[in-house]
Amino acid sequence: MPAAAVAYYNRIDIGIYLCMLEICMAKESIGFSRELFIDNGKENDEYSKVAEYTLK
Repeated sequence: MPAAAVAYYNRIDIGIYLCMLEICMAKESIGFSRELFIDNGKENDEYSKVAEYTLK
């Protein structure tokens, strides 16, 4: 994979993971609230907070 495309595909992978996480929690009737954060678009950032989940 070209280095320039890594950040783009990482964002897609995170979205797929969050979808899977929510489907699993819904199936198990686990209540939660979610706060999403806007990606700052800086590809040099090693970590970027995407979402925060709180169990109810």
